[in-house]
Amino acid sequence: MKKKILLYNFSNLQSEGLFLLFERNQKYHVELLPIQSEIESKKKRTIEKFDVLIHGNLENTENTAQTLKNIQSINPGIKIITIGKDYDQELIQALTYSNAFLDASADFNILVKAISKVISEEFFIDPYAANTYIKLLKNEKPKNTHLTKREVEVLKLICNDQTSKEIGSELKISSRTVENHRKNLLKKTNSRGTAGLLLYAIKNDLFKID
Repeated sequence: MKKKILLYNFSNLQSEGLFLLFERNQKYHVELLPIQSEIESKKKRTIEKFDVLIHGNLENTENTAQTLKNIQSINPGIKIITIGKDYDQELIQALTYSNAFLDASADFNILVKAISKVISEEFFIDPYAANTYIKLLKNEKPKNTHLTKREVEVLKLICNDQTSKEIGSELKISSRTVENHRKNLLKKTNSRGTAGLLLYAIKNDLFKID
C-alpha cells in the first residue's frame, strides 16, 4: 500500500518539483495542503488519511507551529518532516513538533530516507544539517550537566540510535535499568524525548556525527 504524503507551506514551484520527484517513485501518494493558519473542517477528513506531512521554510514560526499542532490533534499518528535553512530558529522550533529536519539543500534521496525513518518511529536529521548545527552549538557555553559516567554512556548510545535492549547488552545491564537511566536523563536535561537528548548531547560535545 502506498504511503500518503501531505505537502504544506511550499511555494508553487517547490511543490511542483516535489510532485515530479515523487511521481517517479511508486511508493507514495502525494497531495498539497494549502497554506493556512487554521485547518478548515472540510479538510479534517483528508488529513486523517495521511502518514507523513512535509513542510517547507517557516515564514511565521508561531503560526506554522500552531497549524502543525492542529494537524497533529486531527491525526495524532501523522509524522512531520521539516525542511528549512534557518538553524537559529527553524531547527530549534522544528525539534519540538517534528520527527525529522532536513536542510533546504538536501537532495531527494535524503528526503526518502527521512520518510522511511519517521514511518519506522525514528527521529532523523540529515548529516549536513546536523554538522552545521553542531558548529553553531560549539559557540555556546556547555551547561553544568551533573550527569553520572553511566548516564553519559547511555546518552551516547541513545544518540547512536540504539534500543534499550541493545544498550543493555553493550553495557551489560538490564533493559529496565537502561529505561531508568533514560528517565533520569530526560529529567536532568529537561528534555521531552529523544530529540531533546540529541540536542543536549550536541551542545555538550558528548557525541560526534561522522
